[in-house]
Amino acid sequence: MGALQAKDQLGTGGSPLHTAGKNISNDGVVTDIAASELKELITGYSIIKASNIEDAIMIAKDCPALDAPSGDIEVREVMQLPND
Repeated sequence: MGALQAKDQLGTGGSPLHTAGKNISNDGVVTDIAASELKELITGYSIIKASNIEDAIMIAKDCPALDAPSGDIEVREVMQLPND
């Protein structure tokens, strides 16, 4: 993460997430998230600065999470919501 900061490519980074949480359905029902029952679990996130998705992929390829045995990275663009 230090390398990303040095290049001013890190917006928000290295934030781990707890494995426990809550799920809220669109009808307002709240249930526990049981990490042991999940096929996939997001354990953290980083927001990087890139000019396009291709640049973001190149930056993500240097992420230390890929050094983990089951380390995968998902790259997405942050959606800009219209101002009301």
